Amino acid sequence: MTNTPSSCPVDSVDLAGRAIGTEAALRRRGEDARGTPLSDRAEAAHSGRAFIEHPPRRDSEELSISTVQAGWTVDRAERYLRDLTAGSRRMAEMVIVDGDGYLEADKLRDVIGKLNGPSNGLTRAVPRGVRKGWWPEGTPAPITPVSDPANPSWHQNIAYRMDKELVPVFREALTRIIGSQPTEDDQDPDADN
Repeated sequence: MTNTPSSCPVDSVDLAGRAIGTEAALRRRGEDARGTPLSDRAEAAHSGRAFIEHPPRRDSEELSISTVQAGWTVDRAERYLRDLTAGSRRMAEMVIVDGDGYLEADKLRDVIGKLNGPSNGLTRAVPRGVRKGWWPEGTPAPITPVSDPANPSWHQNIAYRMDKELVPVFREALTRIIGSQPTEDDQDPDADN
């Protein structure tokens, strides 16, 4: 046992060679010889859980936090389009390609017929992708309906739109889909949502 300048007997030294003190002194401070609070160790022992010690973080180690941004990438857009039913995908293709991000609902109705099923499919695909972990919570719907501003109480939409910055992203996704073979992610074309 050695003495420190304060004449405290030392029987433990930390990794840097600093005197920690005797077991009794550590217990009075509420720590074990490793500097772990005794309450954590005692609580684990009392509850029957395992106590896992984590090595102390070195000053040279940096804590990094990564975040996933909500938004559309080509990969996410491709996954979204592949998950749509045939009617919903046709509607999305028309808004993206034919309308360049804005297409009147009457033009969609001329080709597709009633828009209830396909527009519901577009709406439901976003929360489904969040649940499946394909994109993060807060990812906005890429295609949204446009209501008649002169008659907002009338619920028939006059158009469907996509933000201009998303159009090239979704065009690239469509190019990938057209250039590839169908995958198991593609919906059954006979299904109607």
